[in-house]
Amino acid sequence: MPLPRQVSRKDADPGSGRHLVVYGGGGFFGRLVVRDLLQHTLARITIASRNPRRLDFGAHESRVQWTRSNFLDADSVRSVIRGADAIISCAGPYQGMSLDLLEACIRHGVHYIDVADDRDFVERAYRLGPRIEQAGIFAFVGCSVVPGMSALLARFASERVGGCDRVRIIISPGTKDTRGPASFASLLSTVGEELTVPRDGSRKVLRGWTERERVEFPAPVGRRWVYSVMDVADYVTLPQNLGARSVSFKIGSEMDILNRAMEMVRWIKSGLGPRMTNRLIPLMRRAIGFLGKFGTSRGAVMVEVTGPEGQRMALSVSRDSEGQIIPAILPSLAAGMVLEGELRTSGIVPLHTWVSEERLRGELMRRGCSLNYRTEPSSPWRIGPPGASPSGEGLELS
Repeated sequence: MPLPRQVSRKDADPGSGRHLVVYGGGGFFGRLVVRDLLQHTLARITIASRNPRRLDFGAHESRVQWTRSNFLDADSVRSVIRGADAIISCAGPYQGMSLDLLEACIRHGVHYIDVADDRDFVERAYRLGPRIEQAGIFAFVGCSVVPGMSALLARFASERVGGCDRVRIIISPGTKDTRGPASFASLLSTVGEELTVPRDGSRKVLRGWTERERVEFPAPVGRRWVYSVMDVADYVTLPQNLGARSVSFKIGSEMDILNRAMEMVRWIKSGLGPRMTNRLIPLMRRAIGFLGKFGTSRGAVMVEVTGPEGQRMALSVSRDSEGQIIPAILPSLAAGMVLEGELRTSGIVPLHTWVSEERLRGELMRRGCSLNYRTEPSSPWRIGPPGASPSGEGLELS
């Protein structure tokens, strides 16, 4: 097995040293990743986009440069990533997206991180595993809330309940900050579509935006209505990595009127077809933008694991405001660890084992996030997980 290409460990100043390229860094999630990188690393950052639109990064502005680049153009990509230590792809949606950027990183020996959530994209990327390893690079595929953070939380919980039979992943973002067009396109593309999910060791077919359910997150997020929505990579990665026989993924808005609106979209799509649904994207964005004036930016992700003997453990990451930063934490953390030479084995990085519980909890706390747990759906949420000190040190994986 070849050793991974190492990057310099010398101290970097804002004008030189380690260099990251962020494709899609001007989009909704991309700019959050860039902001987190600027706050928690000393790297220089190049934001690559087909249509660069400068944003204000305040005191860190001198460490950011912009360039026009289309990741489907091999010559353009080559010129941008030449000499970079790693690239982060935030250019969604990932449904049907090509692997051109990952292929370019393999050819040119550049470490790769993306925030993909789509099952097909992740499966196709994983097939490149031998070539990624041979190139001596790291590839974090799906390094965001799903399947990245969900894999870590599922592993931490499964270690406490003696295994992993069932996993439930539930996300509820706030409505105050309107997502970009790519996020809406990704969500609406799955409404009413057939999904094949693992249930009790077999496969079940359901449709996107069904199985309505009310769940409770830690305060102040509280109770939310959620639905089975997307064909996420967790349906493959969790059975493979943790042996889960059942996996479910649900999402829902803090405003139930928006959930009901998505149900209406499902009915329209089934009756009039996807072209009519695509026309609804601008309307839905405007509606959410208006309703967002009355909403919050609280956000949370919850992962509940049931062990083989029926024991349960749920872990939740939440933030009282600006919950939209949660998806940006893992790609930024992964980039920082790559730059500092903390990873040793090249290839596709296993999403459930690359960072310790103690390290993740500390990084979450640094960013104003809470990590809570409970052992039954009716029991109260507690600061945790069990065995963790308030400082995030001395964790026991019992």
